[in-house]
Amino acid sequence: MRSSGGAMRSVPRTVWALGVVSLLMDLSSELVHALLPVYLTVVLGASMVAVGLVEGIAEATASIAKVFSGALSDRLARRKPIVVLGYALAMLSKPLFPLAGSVALVLGARFMDRIGKGIRGAPRDALIADVTPAHSRGAAYGLRQALDTVGAALGPLAAIGFMLLLSSDIRSVLWVAFVPALASVAVLLLFVREAAPAPKPTAAPLAANGALDGEWTDPGGDGFDTPIFRSLRSAWLSTGDETQPWRTSEIEAGWEMADQVAETPAEPEVSQSGLPVRRPGSRLVPGGVAPTPTATVRDPEAIRARLAAHASGVSRGRAAATAAPDPS
Repeated sequence: MRSSGGAMRSVPRTVWALGVVSLLMDLSSELVHALLPVYLTVVLGASMVAVGLVEGIAEATASIAKVFSGALSDRLARRKPIVVLGYALAMLSKPLFPLAGSVALVLGARFMDRIGKGIRGAPRDALIADVTPAHSRGAAYGLRQALDTVGAALGPLAAIGFMLLLSSDIRSVLWVAFVPALASVAVLLLFVREAAPAPKPTAAPLAANGALDGEWTDPGGDGFDTPIFRSLRSAWLSTGDETQPWRTSEIEAGWEMADQVAETPAEPEVSQSGLPVRRPGSRLVPGGVAPTPTATVRDPEAIRARLAAHASGVSRGRAAATAAPDPS
């Protein structure tokens, strides 16, 4: 079991930086939110209905934006640009509050601030998961959330302190909120590093002599995910030299041979007296024994013959690829 101190030491610097970013931005946002109802009603003369409308639209906007931002970061395979966009929108909204002369401009500023909050949340959490080892992700998420909560607690305290310091000049206090918001974006740009993108899987290359290197697949596409195919592939990869290329033409020949074996009806078995032998699952018909419609599929002998045909095709493909002259 890991100690809490060991888990915290393994948290990457990027997570610490994101925690500081959250602390600063939450300090700024909560400073504004603590004063916003008074600012709307006393300074701008808005009604309580208008205050509720502003807050309702803002929070709904943040919730809607969260739905799309995470999926967008997955599609782009980038986290930091979307996180930067979200925090930048929140930062740019801060000067609009002290500059506002109407409720409409405050609504626009809140809308921009909440859009930024909704955009940055999911990609930021995904970025933490990308850069943090699996055994430390709980500590990483807890650290970022703890610093976020510290900022949320300091915001209202800062609002009270600056209102006392600046003689209740609410517009001047709202200008103060821009400073930690600007510092938040600066820390994000300078100290947050995105994880290197995972390499995309590529198709197996074709060699110059026509051989197929790498993982073998069913050329015909039929039965690719059947139990027989998976068993065959497992057996082939666990025996022999996996580095030898296989010729697709030989493998295709093996598939064709196997299909012919599987589709060939079994000849009636006759006893010493000349009478047909009835096996379980078959029925007697005039002139011999007629297998059931599924007999060619379920007959163990037909399955073993098909497996042997597959193995034969692959063996010949390996032998041909090994014997093929090197074009270089």
